Amino acid sequence: MLPLLAQGSRESLSSTGVQLCGVVRADGDGEPLAGVRVTVVDEAFATETRANGGYCLRLFHGQHRVLVSRQGFAPQALTVVAGDDPDLTLDVTLVTQALPLREVRVRAFAADRSTPIRPSEPWDAEPGQRRLMPQGDPALSDADPLGSVTSAPDGVGSGPEAGAALRVRGGSADQNRILLDGVPVYLPAHLSGAMSVFSPDFVDDGLLHAGVPSARLGGGLASVVELRSRDPEPDVVTTRAGLTGGLARLSLGGPLPVGLGSFLVGGRVSARGVPGFAGDASNTTIGVRDLFGKLRVPVGAGVLEVFALSAGDQLAFATNANAGAAGAVAAADGSSSSTDVATALQPPENRFDRSSSTAAVTWSSDTSAVRRAEARVWRSTSVTSSSWLASGGALRLDHAFSSLGASAEATWRGRAGMVVVGWSAERLATRYVVSQAAAPLGAGATPRILPMPPLDAARVFASPFAEARWRPAPRWSLTVGARDELADGALSGFEPRLAVRFRASEWLSLGAAAGRVHQSMQSLDNHESIFTTFLGGALPVVSSGAVARADRLDVGADITLGAHLALMVDAYGNRFGGLAQVAPASAQPFAVEGLARASAQSSGVLFGMTYRDGRVSAQASYAYSAGSRFADGVRYDPASGGAHALSAALAYSTSENTTLRVALWAGGGRRTTLTSGDLEWASAPLVNGEDLAGGPQQWLGALGAATLPPFVRVDVGVRQAWNVRVGSRPLTLTGTASVLNVFDRADARGIFVPSAGGARRFASMLPRTLALGVEWAY
Repeated sequence: MLPLLAQGSRESLSSTGVQLCGVVRADGDGEPLAGVRVTVVDEAFATETRANGGYCLRLFHGQHRVLVSRQGFAPQALTVVAGDDPDLTLDVTLVTQALPLREVRVRAFAADRSTPIRPSEPWDAEPGQRRLMPQGDPALSDADPLGSVTSAPDGVGSGPEAGAALRVRGGSADQNRILLDGVPVYLPAHLSGAMSVFSPDFVDDGLLHAGVPSARLGGGLASVVELRSRDPEPDVVTTRAGLTGGLARLSLGGPLPVGLGSFLVGGRVSARGVPGFAGDASNTTIGVRDLFGKLRVPVGAGVLEVFALSAGDQLAFATNANAGAAGAVAAADGSSSSTDVATALQPPENRFDRSSSTAAVTWSSDTSAVRRAEARVWRSTSVTSSSWLASGGALRLDHAFSSLGASAEATWRGRAGMVVVGWSAERLATRYVVSQAAAPLGAGATPRILPMPPLDAARVFASPFAEARWRPAPRWSLTVGARDELADGALSGFEPRLAVRFRASEWLSLGAAAGRVHQSMQSLDNHESIFTTFLGGALPVVSSGAVARADRLDVGADITLGAHLALMVDAYGNRFGGLAQVAPASAQPFAVEGLARASAQSSGVLFGMTYRDGRVSAQASYAYSAGSRFADGVRYDPASGGAHALSAALAYSTSENTTLRVALWAGGGRRTTLTSGDLEWASAPLVNGEDLAGGPQQWLGALGAATLPPFVRVDVGVRQAWNVRVGSRPLTLTGTASVLNVFDRADARGIFVPSAGGARRFASMLPRTLALGVEWAY
């Protein structure tokens, strides 16, 4: 056995624990080797190298036996000492070993692009923390960072077609804090309800904190999603392009002149948003676009990064309103005919137009240092305008939002643990105005919907925080943290946090965490409306009074069975207070009359399984959640609570370039509220060319009194890659074909009753669909 002390690496995927990374190559030509098993013998877990020969895994402090092996090569047994340095590098060269066989047939299988077989959370991770790898997620037909959240067992209540309505552990869409390289992105989803604003060419991977988050991650009552942007190639120009999920995308990256650094730029646009493209549906117009850019420049003892992200959305559909009902209200004095007034009041379409942007500058010191510093400044803006035909007449919505913020943190790592201290400050400004349309209602007429007063606020929030993680005893880790929330200089909330983890054996780890979280922004879309599928979290406003809060408790267990199989069990309980919401005052998709102060509670239990090797990638989960809300003296079951959810996915590589995929989702017990209104709803997401018209107008019966039918959805697909050498480099062309919802079982998200009466109608999601895609990378 050869003793080695691994040296500090250049980059760390996480700021906690001891991480060992490296590249395995073949002797002779030095080519990277995929599918090499890297086993930590004394702790009985392993990972396999990816297509570039790279691997990463986490270690306890101390000495470990590491075995590196692959068929056809002589195995190497090494000793690695994990000391004070939190980031270690161990590159290995394997020597070809001749096998005394009569005949040799060599087959290579596609390497798993996800992180290690063993769950990649650090040894002191809180329950509910899961790594997101959208590029290698077997549940997804198209890579999407937020779509990867819905395939995790912690994305309870969302399902494969969550769109903008991402609901985690009983929370609503606006209660998820999305961070890109540590910078908040307040509008992470497009209005079409189909995808996030993050192109797979721009976002590499991420972490979902569905449990109690770190003290440095304030601002999300339900969850925090940390996304990491892709680093540009520093030595070679690369291009990527694709046509998937109804979007065309293109990106370009490479080195800057004279060795100044590297860059990455790109964007996406929907086919229905291309000028001159008429689309299939006469009642629906949709346009989706997003652009991104990134510069990465070494500065001093660290790296300076500049990124910009912008998105635009247009969503319009026919009003299809009940003209007779509107006219009866408008002509109460008999001064004009109901038809004339209704025509004057009725706009030709309901319309939403939005543009948003986020720009940031970040700097981080050398990640291999024991002391590490990070700093960020950012600016975010969005403008939304809408025209909407409500039951009392036409309304106009104008919404504007801006954020100017900065944050800094410093980390000290030692043999027994680490300490993080820092602060963040942000000025948030919002304007929300609902106005009656200019068309007259007629003398003496009173509209049934009275526009709410304008909400115009600007506040400055500052939050110092500190957190310490250490190992008080063998097999035990303890995390204690605190965060102060200051609003306009006054204390608005204190956030304590405590987490403990016990490694009972080499295969069983137990954890528990408790803490409080505050949130200064809430969205004024109606979380109980079916239209939250498109508008979830799209209308953030800053709280003018006390900020919303959540008290959270999580317990969990992680079980590792061999080198490939991992199991998890989590249970949680949350209490929310200080919530601002539209229901039960109105059934409209956004606030038009006023807001209700609400509280809520949720609880649930989750079971998950993952299996990874070089050929098979599989995952399965079951979750049960229960929840209730209290608003204006009304207690009801929200759309995000009281549900069973089952999911499973399998990807199997039949050869180096061919992968077969099958995924299943099932659910039952979900609650909804009967709604009256004239609605034409073919299916969603709309970016696929589906039709929509009309809108909900009034609740029928009690909130949450109806139960949606159970559903089962099965997807199957195939991914085929072709590698062609162009010059000195390979060009990879990839084709995908998937049948979504093979058995055409509708996933209903709402129940409508026509205004004139009649049978109930379901607002259903995607029908059976053939999805084709093509991508290339060079």
